[in-house]
Amino acid sequence: MMNKILFLILDLDGCLLTDDDYCLPYLKQPYNCPYFDKKSLNVLKDVCDKYNTKLILSSDWKHRFTIEQFNEILAINHFKYQIVAYTPDHYKLNPDSSSVNYYETIRASEILAYVKENNIKYWLAIDDLCIGHLLPDENFVRCRTEVGLCEVGLKEKIVEKINKILLI
Repeated sequence: MMNKILFLILDLDGCLLTDDDYCLPYLKQPYNCPYFDKKSLNVLKDVCDKYNTKLILSSDWKHRFTIEQFNEILAINHFKYQIVAYTPDHYKLNPDSSSVNYYETIRASEILAYVKENNIKYWLAIDDLCIGHLLPDENFVRCRTEVGLCEVGLKEKIVEKINKILLI
């Protein structure tokens, strides 16, 4: 189990940051962003502790921070694991960019491109966007924006999918 590397492709808003987190105190400059949801971070930590995991960020936050800066934000949030890469940026302004479907299509295409470009065999994407119809079902878990990764039963669903992916 531990020799197989699992690539966990993670969104931020709605997964590690819930709606309520934006009402809490913010990190000081230079980051000026909210603290992450502690319960959601604990779920992610438990998953990372259990598996040989590499974290990939698919969030739009890749437009705001470098990987190094994002990892500093994770450390400030007392999270020991680090992001190793971002998904590619397929965002292009066009007349359809205001629709939710546009963002869903872009996010899914970025995830699939990262998987293909890096020849990844074992991966799971977690997002609050409705992109399950654009990704293989066995490689996607959707969380609810208002509760993030600490949604009741979500950790078990993540672990179940990972076990199937890794053939455990």
